[in-house]
Parts: sequence; C-alpha cells; structure tokens
Amino acid sequence: IKPNLDKSSDSFNSGEVLRQLRYAGMMETIRIRREGYALREDHESFYNRFHLLLNPEEAAEGEGISHLVKVLSERLSITDADWQIGHTKIFLRRELANKLELLALLRVHAAARTLGRFGRFVAERRASTLLTAWGRLRLHMLRIHRERKAATTIQAAVLMVKQREQYRSMQISAIKMQSFQRRNAAIKLVETMRDPYSDMTFAELKALYEEEAARLDEAAENNDFKTAADIEANIAPLKEAMEAKRPLTRTLLESMIRETQAKLDDALAQKAYDECGPLQKKLNELSKKRADLPTVAELKEAVRKAEKNVADAAARRDFAAAASGQAAIDAAKKRLEAALEAEGLLPDDIVDEDEEAKKECEETSPYASRNDLETDISSLQKEVE
Repeated sequence: IKPNLDKSSDSFNSGEVLRQLRYAGMMETIRIRREGYALREDHESFYNRFHLLLNPEEAAEGEGISHLVKVLSERLSITDADWQIGHTKIFLRRELANKLELLALLRVHAAARTLGRFGRFVAERRASTLLTAWGRLRLHMLRIHRERKAATTIQAAVLMVKQREQYRSMQISAIKMQSFQRRNAAIKLVETMRDPYSDMTFAELKALYEEEAARLDEAAENNDFKTAADIEANIAPLKEAMEAKRPLTRTLLESMIRETQAKLDDALAQKAYDECGPLQKKLNELSKKRADLPTVAELKEAVRKAEKNVADAAARRDFAAAASGQAAIDAAKKRLEAALEAEGLLPDDIVDEDEEAKKECEETSPYASRNDLETDISSLQKEVE
C-alpha cells in the first residue's frame, strides 16, 4: 500500500490508500471477518475469565459454560448468532468479546474498589486501635517515667546524704592519718636529731666505727691532733650506739648474768630485799635464754654431728637421709656463722679443736704413720699368744 503517488516522505493520501484497500479486497475481507466469529477460546479458559460476571445467586443456580452463556445472553440481550458453543471451544464475535472484556474489567475495578474500601476500613480500624493503644502506652510510660524520676530523685537524695557522710568520715580519717603521719615524721626527725645512728644496723655501725677508728689512727700518725680530737668526740656516741645495737650472744648473755648475779649478791649483803625480787626475776629470764643462744663450741659440735650423719647415710646409700642431713648441715653452718659474726670473730680466727688435738697426737705419738702402729700391734698380739 502506497501512502501517496509521489513517493514523498511525511505525506499520507487517505483517499488513495482507501482505493488501494478496496481494489485489493481488504475491506471485504474485514467485513467478512467481522461478520464471522473472530475469537475462539477453550471452554475452561473462557469460563475462568468471565465467570466473575455472574452474581452469587446466578452462580449458585448452575455452573458450566452453558449456564454462563445463557445468563450473559439474557443480561446483554444478545442472540445465539453472536456466539456459538462447540465441543471444546466457544466462538464469538469481536464486538461481543470486547464488550465482555470491558465488563470483566469493570467488575475487576469494582471489586478492587470494594477491596480498597474494606482495606481502608481495616487500616483505619487498626490505626484507631493502634493509636488508642499507643495513647494508653504513652500515658502508662509517662506515669512510669514520673514514678521513676521521683524514685531516682529520692534515691539520689539518699545516696547524696550517704556519700556526704562517707566523705566526711573519709575526710576526718584522712586528717587523722595525715596528723598521725606528721606526728611520726616529727618523732622520727627528733629521734634522728637526738640519735643520728637510730636507723643504722649493727653491721653498718660496726663498719662506720672501724672507718672512724682508721681515720683516727691516720690523724694521730699525721700529728693532726685537732682532727683526731673531733673524730674521738664522734666515736664515743658511735661506740655507745653500736654496743646498744649489738645482737645478744652467749658471751654477752653470760656477762649480763654475772653482772645481775653480782648485783643480787650485793643486795643480799646489804639486806636490800626490795631489790632482790626484780633482780632474781631478771636473772631467771636471762638464764632461760641460754637454750636459745648456744656457744660457738656447741654450734661447731652440731655441725660435726650433722656431717657425720650425712657421711653415715651416704655409706648406707640412704640418699634421702643424706639430703635432709645436708640441709641440717647448711642450717647449722648458718647459725655458726651468725654466732661468729655476733661475737665479732672470723672463721679464720677460730682454731679448730680437732686440728689442735690432731697436732698434739702427732707431736706426742712415737709412730710416724698408721702402718707403724698396725705393725707394732700385730707383734704385741703374737707375743701375747
């Protein structure tokens, strides 16, 4: 079909197009097509599409494609010429098909509006219920908030009072502790001013005394008598402090016992019986301390016994006893070293009694060796036999 005779663009000649359609037989074909049944559809598909046009009462009266066609024919005032029912399909004209499509669309729109109204009603009802519940919840939450706020205010007031009392108590305690600390610091300062050697131990005092004594000797050798006099004046309180902090030893204990016994004898001789009681009590207390302060000889004997026990255990191959004995040896040696240090002695200054006895035996023995002694014993046994 040519839109125009000139074959120009954007030009449409309707008369020429209609003439071409008539000559080609298209108009007759359209007429025949319109007079025939243009739409063919299966029974089930047609019923599923258009059964919604029936009212509930009409749908309850019957079912099937025949009942649907009968009801729609009466409603639309059409005859059987507009549609025909076949064995498997239904045939209908295009105008009727378009009308049915429009009716189905209108019925769908009406159902949609009904559903919309019902949905809006349900939504409004739910919204109303929700707003009512939210309002009640809001009022309930406001009431709880006011109650909690009031409870918090009361609790804060109570806690404030408690914290204030606790703070005051802590403040008073801190003031007392500060005053106590200042008091102790002042006492310590006064004690240091009175006795500059109060914080030093006996070992430190002894080392300082030896150093000052060496300085005194050096000053005397250099004829620096002024410095020597100053050092000597400082040595006297240093020596007193050192003697006051000297640890209690067996030798010191025995001297204290002798001194107390002498005072007790003097009190008895002078018949000062009021002084005898305290002196006797002090003497008894000093005598009880002898068990805790063994002599150096006793400590050395304890070391020798422990070493002998370890040697016997090792000979018996009793290594557990040897280990415990070794621990006893270490403890005894520590006590011996502590006693020697307290006595002011060194291990090199102490002559071992066993070595002295051995030397005496070697000096007085007529035998040069052990073999000579065994030989002499064997000859004497033969003579006796």
